[in-house]
Order: sequence, then structure tokens, then C-alpha cells
Amino acid sequence: MTEEKRIEDKVKRSEKISELTLYVAFGLVALTYTLFSSKSDFAKLLLEYRTLFLIASICGVVSILLHYFQYVVGYYAAQKALLESDFRYNKKWWSYRMIKPFFVAKQVVVILGVIVVATAMTLTLVA
Repeated sequence: MTEEKRIEDKVKRSEKISELTLYVAFGLVALTYTLFSSKSDFAKLLLEYRTLFLIASICGVVSILLHYFQYVVGYYAAQKALLESDFRYNKKWWSYRMIKPFFVAKQVVVILGVIVVATAMTLTLVA
């Protein structure tokens, strides 16, 4: 496999990871909203663990914010690179260095939210 193909593959996978992370993050927020606004007996049963669902929803919101911040710092890094004579990124730039931490953090936070939801649902079923 050529270097160009590997880079293309990395870009494609990174985009998919970001996309899926965002879907799950919005899902966490939507789940909590749906549970809190529902009158069903099942929703009332799940809401015995209201705090856990709120934590999961907060994880979703934080992940969405991290996703946004990742794109903002990437934009600033690209803007700075355009001002360079060779159009290259400088790995010392704060905006460039923050892209990967935001990428990783948004995934960690959304996974934490999913674990919290799974815990709440498991506790509901076992109780």
C-alpha cells in the first residue's frame, strides 16, 4: 500500500469516527430528553436512575462541544499554514497540537456516556 493510500484510509476512518461519535453524542442527549418528557411506565422505571441519565446527557453535550472545538482549532491551524511560504503546519502551534486531543477526548467522553446509560439500564433491570 502506498503512503498516499494509507493517508487516504486514515482520513476516511477519522471522518467516520467523528461522524459516529457525533451521532452517539446527539443520541445521548435525545435519550435523556425523551425519557424526561415521556409518561410511559418504562420511562418512569428508568428515571429511578435520573442522575445517571443526566450524566450521560452531559457527556453527549461535552462530546459535541469537543467535536466543534476540534474543527475550530483545525480551522485556525489551516489559516496559519496558509500564511506560511510552504503552506506547512508547524507542530509547535497550539492550534495544531490541540486537534488530536480534542479528537480523542470527544470519543472518550461519548464512550463514558454510553457506559453510564448501560449502567443505568442494567441497574433498572436488576432492581
